[in-house]
Amino acid sequence: MSAPALGALFDPEGVIVAGASSHPGKFGFVVLHNILRYGYRGRVFATNVDGGTILDVPAHPSVECIPSGAADLVFVCTPVPVNAQLLRDCAARGVRAAFVMTGGYAELGEDGRRAQDELVAAAAESGIALAGPNGQGIVSTPSSLCAQMVAPYPPAGRIGIASQSGNIVSSLENLAIRSGIGVSRAVSAGNAAVVGIGDYLEYFASDDATDVSVAYVEDVRDGRALFEALRRAARQQPIVMVRGGATAGGRRAAASHTGALASDHRVFAGMCRQAGVNLATTVEEAFDAAATFATQPLPRGPRVAVLTTAGGWGVLTADALARSDLELLTLPSDLRDAIDGLLPPRWSRQNATPSPKCSASSAGIKTSTRCCSSARACSRTRRGRCGQDASRRATTSSGSRPSTSVRTRAMRRLQPRCPTRVASPCWWPPSWRSPTRTTPDRALFARPVACVTRRRTVR
Repeated sequence: MSAPALGALFDPEGVIVAGASSHPGKFGFVVLHNILRYGYRGRVFATNVDGGTILDVPAHPSVECIPSGAADLVFVCTPVPVNAQLLRDCAARGVRAAFVMTGGYAELGEDGRRAQDELVAAAAESGIALAGPNGQGIVSTPSSLCAQMVAPYPPAGRIGIASQSGNIVSSLENLAIRSGIGVSRAVSAGNAAVVGIGDYLEYFASDDATDVSVAYVEDVRDGRALFEALRRAARQQPIVMVRGGATAGGRRAAASHTGALASDHRVFAGMCRQAGVNLATTVEEAFDAAATFATQPLPRGPRVAVLTTAGGWGVLTADALARSDLELLTLPSDLRDAIDGLLPPRWSRQNATPSPKCSASSAGIKTSTRCCSSARACSRTRRGRCGQDASRRATTSSGSRPSTSVRTRAMRRLQPRCPTRVASPCWWPPSWRSPTRTTPDRALFARPVACVTRRRTVR
């Protein structure tokens, strides 16, 4: 799917809610309400066979009453039997993309599959980019567009989300709200009859508003096409993937959810390794990794220094590093001397103790770690100032703070020798540092597991 076609999906100049309703319990009401509530800046139109006014928006009896060229995206909340013709009518009014929220297609069996094939044929005939059907909606914070059938609207940020499950999108959006690490685009692919996860990820990779993508996948219809799309996208930005249907029970559930035909998980995991995609095991783990990619600089190499406030966390981090092909740096003597001027005398004077490594080089991948030990370290390491942050809290043996020249020399040594800056098992978003905010439950982020992610080195 071309970028201009998906551009109409995420940055439309005008939108139509087909099947808008005055009943608060119906999707046609909720979608229109969310579009208006969050300040979408384009023109908004609604259709309802009974006409009238819904949420102060005039409801046209059909899309034929809407001015030609006034909208380039339609959200379809109408019944299955009328949707194929609706797409044709929308195309005649200049609409270039359609998001079909209506369910009752391939996820319900053969009859639904035939109806979905008819919908796909109508979209191809009309030249419309078809998202869905059976999707939850779209969020595009650069356009202030929240067109989904649920409530969460995340803060603006640099994370793109594409998922075959609408509720997974909602969960990721809620994590973004809790952490303050924002989202650029979010889309529920639904049955992905035409536009699939690979298409969305390729669009995010070329999107100036997105730095990292998160995807949830159940259905793999064309493994080769997905692999090629992932490989192209992963060359441009980090991708974090969560896989549903990894077990026999999960595959049965996926078939009833989106009509998915899930593949063997070992094959899928191998594909992700070859494409350079980070495969997470849980939604929370995926968001942790994506949030780190979105807020921290990419490391220049595999060497890691561990900064922690307690020895136990350093040991656990060293264990996690040993399970990757990262290198736990042995601190040179001149670097230790420089750090001496920044930290109290009781610091350990060594990096975390190395342990035997389990290399993943046979898989043809490079690994990197992207975590910080505290909210303050998270903020400082983005600017390469972890040593300066430590100096604000430390004193010398004489009771005075180290001089500026000492701090400057230390940072000049730290920068080239610790290219990955800081690794730690605890990552807390910098937004939690604000004294005006109440600190939320940190149990989600303060897990005794190092956030170690994998990526292929881009040359």
